[in-house]
Amino acid sequence: MKWCEHSTNVFYVFGLAKNPRLLKKIGKELVEARDLYEETKEASRVFADFMYRTVETWCRCRRGVAKAEHLEKGGNPRFIVTNLPEEYATP
Repeated sequence: MKWCEHSTNVFYVFGLAKNPRLLKKIGKELVEARDLYEETKEASRVFADFMYRTVETWCRCRRGVAKAEHLEKGGNPRFIVTNLPEEYATP
């Protein structure tokens, strides 16, 4: 990530493994996705954009994007980190 951020015109999108801190960040969206699923019985997705920094390994905050998804089998949250500006790629 550092190399991409210090290079000109190099963007990245990396997947992030879910963890308790990330799940807490999208708690409201997870509830919203579950409620939408309960209403329609169809897969529901709610997206969130937030700043995130790991406890030990990252030197700074970075843009995180989450998909709070609820399916028949239950919740299915997914996370990425990116340096794409929001105006280029909204959640």
